[in-house]
This record gives sequence, structure tokens and C-alpha cells, in this order.
Amino acid sequence: GARAPIQSAAAGQGKRQREITPERLGRLIRAASQGSPIVRPQAAQRLEKMGPVAHKAVLDHVRSHGDLFGVGPELLEVAAGLATPGEDTHRDLRARFWGHVGERDFPWRAALVAGLGRHAQPDERERFVELLEDRLLAVRLAALKSFASEGSETLLPLVQSRLEKETEDVALRALARRAYELGHAPSLWLLHAERGRSDYFFDQPVGLVARLEAAKFLKALIPDGPEFDAQAKVQTPGAVKQRKAWRDRIEGIAGPKMESAVDGIAPAGTPVLGLELRSCRRGEFFLRWTDQDQLWVGRGQPRCFDLAKGTHESLIVAARGAAAAMGDRHLTGQPGCDQESFHMRLPDSERSSGYLITKGPAPVPNLRPIALHPLLREMMGSLEGPRLPKGLAEDLREALIDLGGDYRPEPNPKTE
Repeated sequence: GARAPIQSAAAGQGKRQREITPERLGRLIRAASQGSPIVRPQAAQRLEKMGPVAHKAVLDHVRSHGDLFGVGPELLEVAAGLATPGEDTHRDLRARFWGHVGERDFPWRAALVAGLGRHAQPDERERFVELLEDRLLAVRLAALKSFASEGSETLLPLVQSRLEKETEDVALRALARRAYELGHAPSLWLLHAERGRSDYFFDQPVGLVARLEAAKFLKALIPDGPEFDAQAKVQTPGAVKQRKAWRDRIEGIAGPKMESAVDGIAPAGTPVLGLELRSCRRGEFFLRWTDQDQLWVGRGQPRCFDLAKGTHESLIVAARGAAAAMGDRHLTGQPGCDQESFHMRLPDSERSSGYLITKGPAPVPNLRPIALHPLLREMMGSLEGPRLPKGLAEDLREALIDLGGDYRPEPNPKTE
């Protein structure tokens, strides 16, 4: 009688083991590399949980590919996580992954960094340190996770250095959380400030997103902290009272508020034109031109630069021309990891409007509608001059050409 449960468990285990056939593994590998955006991560996670037989199949599949582009990010991340340095058979594959991390134009660098970071080795430390400054937000975040077991003495200065430069709020929150976990209590103020944001990037409620994530982080760091409703508008009496309760709690832990902890910076004047770029190769850019002839770069903690007087008036003329030429055509391309968005809030318009261009990592020549070229040339022209940060215009130009093609040639009606 005592043997029955054991035999049943063994029989069940054997049945599950028999289910892991080459055919099934092949189907899952194809789904993880070629399936829809929803199916790929699910299939990759299933392979990761199936044990040694599946792990070997994944690594063999990756080794057999001369071009890792076709493997896809989800399966590559699993493979990079499985290629542990302690295994001699994994050494060459891990070196190959690191080689692709160093390739500027390889689109799945973030996935490789995330996988390699699960078993980061001492001799790889400097590589991960360099990646904390990478142009891709996803790479910076993945590199940060690779230091999960590192002590505060060596890691905290690196985190604080990056915090001083970071303009992308998603990374700022992750860095602030990590700094607190490393023993820097004042970093709580940075997360607290994120819960006071109500700003928008045109129609995008980035302030609400900041409040939700910051509240989640603070709840994890201080589980017995006061209640906080991140959905509530920041100026309501209840929200003000909740933030004060948290302010008092944090002050007891971290001391006086940090000067750099501000509740989001909204551009002076009204943003009339915006450019949002998200590239799996070139990084992320968030720019807003205002009716005060200023350029704001970034979100949450953006940097502000003065432009030539009258810049916004020229941009509005170009934007009106683009809107008239585009008509009702607001979307170009197919969903993917590359995105180029034009945001407009023109005078006398009832609401914001936008034009979105999207594609996957593969090149698509001349994807951007030619009707947008004159506006884009005007926007890029406004970035020339000593007032702007060095390299911004060139970095943007590379990203724009990679996303939608060159915008500088004069329009050719025959190709539109």
C-alpha cells in the first residue's frame, strides 16, 4: 500500500518525460523563434522549465544557426541564460553571445545581456559596467540586473553615477530602487517624487505610469508603509494626504528630502510638436518643441535647451503642411520593435494628432511617407547650433534613417 503513491508518481513522471519528444521540442522551438509576439515568450518559458533535454535542444538549435538574427530575442535570452560559464561545452557559445552584444547593429542585444546576466562572472564585470551606459534602455536595465549579488561598496557608486545622467524615467526608477537596496536610503525620495507626477507626453499619461510603478517599488521596499492610491489624481485631497504620510515615513528612514527628487518636470509653455523614436538598435529618443522656442529631451527628468527665436513658428507651418498632405493616413508599416511617432498639438486644434511608423528589426527601405519629409527636415534643422547637446542630431539622424529611411532627398512624387 505504501508503494502505490510512489509508483503513481513515478508513472506520472515517466509519462511527462515521454511527452518531451523531438517533434514536440521542434514545435516549441519554432514557436519561440517564429511565433506571434504573444506566443514566443510563452514557448520560450516552457522550454526553459522542461529540464535538461529541452535545454540541450535549445542550445543545439542556436549553435546550428549561422545567423542568430533569425533565432529571435525570446529564445536567445533563454539560450544565453543556459550557457553557463562552468560548462566547457558552453564556453564557445557564451563567447559568441558576447560578440553579438558588442555589435551595434544586432537587434537582440538586450535579450542576450539579460540571459548572460543570470550567471555573470567576475571576468565579465567590466563588460556589464560599460553596458550601464548603453544607448538602449533595455540593455541598461538588463545590465543592472546582472549585479544582483554584488555588494554596495563597488556597485553603489556606479548606480549613483548613472542616476546623475539618466533622463529616461523607467531607468531612473529602477536605479533608485537598486540604490536603496544597496543601502542608500535617500534614494527613496526619488521614488516618492515619481508618485507626485501628473505629466503627459502629449496624449501619453507618463505621470500615471510613473506613479503606478513607483508605488509598486515602494510597497516592495517598505511593505508596512502607508496606503497609497496611485490611480488617484495627484491634486485631490486624499492623494495629497497619502503623499504626506509617505513623506513623513520616508523622512524617518532617509532623512531630509534629496534636492534632485522633484515631482516630474513639465516643459515651460505648450509643446506643439514631438518626436518619439524607439529602435531595437539605436535606442530611445523623446523630444518636445514648445511655443517658447525650447527643446525638451527625455521624460520625467528631461533636459531643456533654448532654440533660435521663431523656431516654433517655422515648425508649425511645416506641421500644418504635413498634416494636410497626410490626411487620414496616421499609421504606416507593421507592428514591431522599431517605432517613429510624430506628435502635434497645433494652435486652434481641438486635440493632439499623431503619425506612427512601425516595423520589425529587418530593414524596410523608404518606409516613411514622403509627405513627412519636409517636416522632419525642419525639425532636424532646428537642432543645429551650439545650444544643443553634442551628438544629439547625429544620433537622431542615424535612428531616423534606420527606422524609416533617409529624409533629406527632395520629395519625388513618383515614389509616393
